[in-house]
Amino acid sequence: EKNRKQIEGYLAALLQNNPLLALEYMQVFFDNEPESMIWKQIIKTHISQGNLHKAIKLIMEAKENFVSEQEDKRLAIQLKEVALRYIDKLMHRKEFAALISFLEEMIDYDETDNFYKFRLAQLYMKLDKTEEASALLDMLQYDEVYAQKAKSLLSTVDKNEKEHYQYAIPLQKYGEHYTLNVSLDGNIFTLLLDTGATYIFLDEDKASMLEVVRDNMVLQTVGNDIQAKLCNVKRLTVGNLTLNNVNVTVAPFQREGVDGLLGMNFFKQFSFFIDQEASILYLNPRPAAPRTEVER
Repeated sequence: EKNRKQIEGYLAALLQNNPLLALEYMQVFFDNEPESMIWKQIIKTHISQGNLHKAIKLIMEAKENFVSEQEDKRLAIQLKEVALRYIDKLMHRKEFAALISFLEEMIDYDETDNFYKFRLAQLYMKLDKTEEASALLDMLQYDEVYAQKAKSLLSTVDKNEKEHYQYAIPLQKYGEHYTLNVSLDGNIFTLLLDTGATYIFLDEDKASMLEVVRDNMVLQTVGNDIQAKLCNVKRLTVGNLTLNNVNVTVAPFQREGVDGLLGMNFFKQFSFFIDQEASILYLNPRPAAPRTEVER
């Protein structure tokens, strides 16, 4: 015991003149005397030397071997304080990849501490990684501490996402799906949104006024093939959006309240998303739209 105290005293003195050498000696001493409390000084020295990540790992190890509830609480407070300093350090240096890795490490270490999930969500927002941010914020919506902040950030994500789009088109609910009214050469059609359909598809009974380009098309559907016509629409209008020179397919189509399908030859010209709560289709023209022209 006397020798241990003498060595600890020597190491404390060495810290004043050569902290790096003292760290090396303290680690050797601790490896041989694991019951010694010198681990506290090792952590403190790493912190003072700016080795924050190393200090955090040592605090975690110490928490796994804590000797009392009081000591565990002290270590938890120290862990959070040093982690905050490390986060601020990485943010200041703009070392975002390292910061993401660290926050993920802390989330894995303690799934119940939502502080790190929220900080990671904030970072993703800063880096315009809205999809990743939203996934984390969705998990925090019902957290007692972070619920309001999470909902506020989700609202910001939603607002920014909507502002990114040039067109906002109201939709009508149709069962589990949506419809919208489309003007084709001045004739109004109610079309069901269907990104699985290759073309805009119309009921032949309601599309007799359209110019036929080809009358021997075969559409492959689940169960059977359908004889169809390919027609050209000079002008398609949805809300304040107009497309020129659009091809549509025409064949028998029986569905109450719907005149056809709005297919991928429309949607492929845009980046888009559907706000299901507000029933709004958001559209932004892609840089190149083959065969058609988007009027603004």
